[in-house]
Amino acid sequence: MWADFLVDSSHGHSSSEGGLGLRFRGPVSGPEHLLVETFLNTATIQLRPCRRLTVFAEPAIDTGFPDLVGVVWRSDLAREWIAERERLRAMDLRLLHLLATQGVVELSFLHRLFQRGLNGMLTRLEEAGVVSIGKSKCRARSMKRIFAVERIIAIEAKVSATQRALEQASANTWFSSESHALLPRRRAGERLMGVASSLGVGVLGFEEDRVTKVCASSIRVVPRSYGSWLFNEWTWRIARETGAI
Repeated sequence: MWADFLVDSSHGHSSSEGGLGLRFRGPVSGPEHLLVETFLNTATIQLRPCRRLTVFAEPAIDTGFPDLVGVVWRSDLAREWIAERERLRAMDLRLLHLLATQGVVELSFLHRLFQRGLNGMLTRLEEAGVVSIGKSKCRARSMKRIFAVERIIAIEAKVSATQRALEQASANTWFSSESHALLPRRRAGERLMGVASSLGVGVLGFEEDRVTKVCASSIRVVPRSYGSWLFNEWTWRIARETGAI
């Protein structure tokens, strides 16, 4: 069950996690909260060997507070990361994502782009073992070694405001590999599926304690943005703190 892997403010991670600002919004009682709770205690996921699931309830990110974010990650890879990685900050992850997507980058270009603070960012990234820095250029190390997340599943639950649910699910595609709206099954009509499909988001219908995939989400490769890296680092730090790795 997803509930078995849940991390939220009640688990003691609401404070800033080493500069990465992991915060949660407290739950608001009502039918949507009940829908989320029931989903958590009903939904299951099959994991391949050395894969783990971490579920975040309403984490604070740039686009708001997604109701649920399920992160599937490789524990065998994350277990090898060094403690210096805990010093990374949000701006460091923005730079890391740039390097991971652009390949070899001239240091002179980065100085023009970031201006202030670049030397500190590069130092932390190099000490964390995620970038390689030369005399005039730098690059991210192999993604197969520095990014443990395989799936980021975002879910927005709505009982009545279905258009709003799709809009929020669409907003979550900036960091997720798949994004879904969770709705009562009776509200998942043909028009709704058409809109969802055009946005590249999925629709999950929930009825009688059973989850049904009404419309499949587009599957995107992660990391999609520095937001994907945030979940990558949060899952690792929480696993270290709780002794899970």
